[in-house]
Amino acid sequence: MEPVSLTLAGVGAVALSEGIKFLYAEAGDLLKRWLDRKKEPDAASNLQVEVRLPDAFEGQLRPATVTPDTFAKNERALGDAFQQLSLYASGVKAIAPSDTELLDSTARLRSVLESILGQTITLKGEQRPASGTPVVRGVFTADNVSASGDGAGVRVKSVRSGLIEGEAHVKTVEGKVSGAEVGEVGM
Repeated sequence: MEPVSLTLAGVGAVALSEGIKFLYAEAGDLLKRWLDRKKEPDAASNLQVEVRLPDAFEGQLRPATVTPDTFAKNERALGDAFQQLSLYASGVKAIAPSDTELLDSTARLRSVLESILGQTITLKGEQRPASGTPVVRGVFTADNVSASGDGAGVRVKSVRSGLIEGEAHVKTVEGKVSGAEVGEVGM
């Protein structure tokens, strides 16, 4: 997840407030649609998602296809992040750009939504790719990587554009481990 001080902390109060309410509503809608689908006979099919971002965001999202596997991997994180923002989105707690707990919760919710939709969601004023830019995230987790071992959260041979984020969590490293490896970058 990106450092809050470099992204959301630079966003104005109005854009942040509108952004939080939007992200919260989208997360709630996705959760509800997914839970409703579990009751249907075609629950194994993909979910088509079209989202129109409000003016507080930079860029627009493309229509997305959410697979059951993608949603299942992110369902718990989405529910947790959704719950963390509930007091802010409902107006019980004030939205203040200086509230680091709020910024962290917002960044977590956005990160999960980006993983589900496969593209960035960026508020105006942030120094990151515009909304709709393809995003690839991966996490490599292991207890041990042997001397001949090689692990990466994300490994990409070449990329033209997009946001690539990887993490590696390993207790004992003897071999090669990286969060993200990108071979060739260019057009």
